[in-house]
Amino acid sequence: MTIKLSILIPSISDHLTELDHLIKKLQKQTANQPVEILAFIDNKKRTTDSKRDSLKEEAKGDFIIFIEDHTEISSNYVDELLSTLEKNSTNDFVNKGIIKK
Repeated sequence: MTIKLSILIPSISDHLTELDHLIKKLQKQTANQPVEILAFIDNKKRTTDSKRDSLKEEAKGDFIIFIEDHTEISSNYVDELLSTLEKNSTNDFVNKGIIKK
């Protein structure tokens, strides 16, 4: 399956509980979807931008979106993102913060 969307999460070790909660919610929504979830965790040694750059390099999706580790997502968050991509897949920047890689 080709990966359409990479969900990228920069984080720090102090936020492991929030990150775990978010990843579990995302995993439920991404089953059998063309989506990958990548997280970068450190002990505040790298800047958020540096972590984002590393995540972007590792991402395999045609599009990427960054999300904060403490974000509360709706129960249909991934479906909404994929639907938005379907409607706007020729754009470099899509509503909801999705960026063409």
